[in-house]
This record gives sequence, C-alpha cells and structure tokens, in this order.
Amino acid sequence: MKRECLLGGTWETEHILFTAAKPGCDGCHILLWITRLFVSHALTNFSPDRADKVPKVREEIVKILLVEDSLAIRQENERVLLKAGYEVVCAKDGVAALKLAKTEHPELILLDMMLPKMSGPEGLTQLKKNSATTNIPVIVLSSLSEKNRQKLIEAGADEYLEKPSLSPTPGTNLLPKILEDVICRINRKRGIALSSIPVDKAGV
Repeated sequence: MKRECLLGGTWETEHILFTAAKPGCDGCHILLWITRLFVSHALTNFSPDRADKVPKVREEIVKILLVEDSLAIRQENERVLLKAGYEVVCAKDGVAALKLAKTEHPELILLDMMLPKMSGPEGLTQLKKNSATTNIPVIVLSSLSEKNRQKLIEAGADEYLEKPSLSPTPGTNLLPKILEDVICRINRKRGIALSSIPVDKAGV
C-alpha cells in the first residue's frame, strides 16, 4: 500500500509496519519509527516552495534539560542527544537547573545526583514542589548504585539510570537509544499516546 507523502514522494506503509512489528516492538516504537522517517524525508527533500511545511515538523522537537556538573560528560551527552535530534539545554549545578526548568520549559529533565550548589536529590524535591515544574518528567542519571533507585522514584523521579550502563564499552554512548525506550514507558504510564521522540536506529 502506498500513500502520497505531504512533502512529496510515497510511503510504503505496509512494508514499514511489517518490518517494525518484530517481537518485543510495541505500537509506540512503530509510530516513533514512522515519525522519524517522516522527519528525515521532510528535511532531505526540503525546497523553498515547501518552506511553510518544515517549521511544523521542527516545532515538535523534544527539548531536554541536561543537568551535569562534569564538563566532559555534559559535552558528550549533549553531543549524542543533538545528533539524535533532540534540543538540549544544559545546566552544571542544581540552582541553574531549577532556573532553566522554569524559563526553558523542557519536556524532559536528565538530572545528575552529585551537583554543586544544590544536590540532585534536593533539586528533584524542589522541581516536584513547584507547580511550574512538577509535571516535567525527570530521569535520574547517576553513578550511585541501584539501591538508591526506589528512594528517588518515590521522591518523584520517573526513571533511574546508572551512568556506567550508558557507556558499556569505550567510545559508545547508548543514551539516545535508552531514552527512546524510557520515554515510551513514561508516556504509557502517563497516558500519552506519542511524543516526538527521535529514534536512534543506527546508534551513536
């Protein structure tokens, strides 16, 4: 079955759904893949006479607030997130994180625990107390052990990820791929059908 694409070309929808519908792949991932294909096609086939349609695609890019005090880790995670298609705003301490959460209105916060000026746990508490930020999903990224997971989930975190799991081998960063799965779970938990989450098929 072929459908005309809004920006020209055709979609082979039966092939897309058949290929994506693998064991362990839910409807959320199928829709995410189709969304990624649409965005990729739109940007690749851009021409001036279609310029009015492109902003409608780009406006839906997910904005992430990345809170990390280590310059090396912050720059590396920012790099792979930007490459995967996210918009990224960075903070290097807890106080700056609270300010940016209120002014930048991110769709998601990646929060380190060991932070200057205000610790990660205290920052999480403040985010959940403030009506302007309480509904922003927070994913904790920490070098602390898994035993802290339940305490942080009870404090309001939506997910807890150990930093070593993001780079299992030198030169790899699985953060975009892991985020794809985590955000799907958050959306299902909150009753959200789909968010414009970039899908990192090739890896970074």
